Amino acid sequence: MEETLFLSTRCWIPSHLVDEDEIDELYTHFQFAEHKCKRCPIRPRRPANVCWKCPGFMGETQLYSKRQTENGIFWGIPLAQHKKALELLQLDDLPREDMRKKIPFPQKLKFTGKLHDGTANH
Repeated sequence: MEETLFLSTRCWIPSHLVDEDEIDELYTHFQFAEHKCKRCPIRPRRPANVCWKCPGFMGETQLYSKRQTENGIFWGIPLAQHKKALELLQLDDLPREDMRKKIPFPQKLKFTGKLHDGTANH
């Protein structure tokens, strides 16, 4: 069976293709109060275990989601950088099904500006 990635508001990846730890590492971001961490010797290696109890640790944001459908379980990752993530996960050769809505623009646009090549002084 050929695997397919689905593009909608997110890039949906079949869960059996990627380990949750890989997704979690790529799409969990930790927030720190930089002014509190400024002189910390651990700062270049953070997050470390001691960071979780530090007053400079503000929390974490999970940018991925998990969804159960009739076709199985999928990981949803942000669409904006999905090509880079698929390269890192070695899934960039899988076919994609684009499910994003293509809404026609209701009016024609007319460009009224002047074109230039960027070399002339304006």
